[in-house]
Amino acid sequence: MAEPGWRWAIVCGLALGLGFETKYAMAYFFLGAGIAAFVSPEARKLVLSARGAAILALGLLLLLPNVLWNAAHGFPTVAHTGHNADWNHARYSLGSVLAFLGGQFGVFGPVMMAGLLLALVKLVIPGEPSRDPGPIEPPSRWVPARASLGRDDNPELILAGFSLPVLLLITVQSFISEANANWAAVAYVAATPLAVAALLWLWQGRALWASVAFDSLAMVMLWIIAVSPAFADRIGQGNAFKRQEGWRELASEVVRHAPGHDVIVGANRSVFAELLYYARADTVPMRMWDRDRHDDDHFQMTMRLMPPAHDALLVLEPDETRDVLPTFDSSTTIATVTIPVGGHRTRTTLLIDAHDYRGPSSPR
Repeated sequence: MAEPGWRWAIVCGLALGLGFETKYAMAYFFLGAGIAAFVSPEARKLVLSARGAAILALGLLLLLPNVLWNAAHGFPTVAHTGHNADWNHARYSLGSVLAFLGGQFGVFGPVMMAGLLLALVKLVIPGEPSRDPGPIEPPSRWVPARASLGRDDNPELILAGFSLPVLLLITVQSFISEANANWAAVAYVAATPLAVAALLWLWQGRALWASVAFDSLAMVMLWIIAVSPAFADRIGQGNAFKRQEGWRELASEVVRHAPGHDVIVGANRSVFAELLYYARADTVPMRMWDRDRHDDDHFQMTMRLMPPAHDALLVLEPDETRDVLPTFDSSTTIATVTIPVGGHRTRTTLLIDAHDYRGPSSPR
């Protein structure tokens, strides 16, 4: 324990295990470690050493309770991850790729992203080896160290190995199906030092200060928008609240139509979660419809709709009716709830009186 390497190995193992408990995206760590071992002899020595084995063992030990719980319940979190990827409904859209890549300038910051791109370009087309500027002011033009595969010391390549593959893989995901812009956030842990180093050497560090100023201004604007929907509407950003607005009004309609029904049924996780909060005072129980009786999320695991359900109030988005309605003997739409959600957009929800649920395995 007196050796610093072991101290940081334990810290890394703890971070690996706790990171896995938080998000399966921690699996990218193994990809980055493998690339680091390939490009750097020093990194390879660490990965293949007793310290590397300890990092792996400690991380997997912390993950073990999660694995055992998943194994006992049919691996629902794995199914949930696969549901988010949604490869069964592949679209192969270049527009989705462009939207995802454009979103990265918002996630990481436009100036920081420019710094990252500059750093990656310099890795592909390296300049002459730089001199250590020491305590003097850095030169106005960034000249990076040459990062060749044969060098013992190539931290730029290691950082790129922990960030660039993540961006590439999620870009592929955005082409196949869809990918939220924040899914690539894990890449920017390693990308930040790369981008900062590039910006520090660009225009004598003024580019980095420009990034700080721009991102600070953006954060202030986001805070103002968050606390003042009216201001957001005035500047044309009312649509930013579309996922937050309208739930109280929808819940009021659901509660108004609930009497006389045995159960309130939802088929969308987001809508169901909002109704659990805003309609929680209602005495009619709420249940989650499921297409295959496989646990894909917490609601399906703990609140799944099971037959018989003689009189159900369905709360559905219009495109959900084709899957849900055939699992009931009869159904009648009793209300169409259309609610403004900002930015001249509306959310439409159908309230449907349905009878005698037979289960998803018994289509009409």
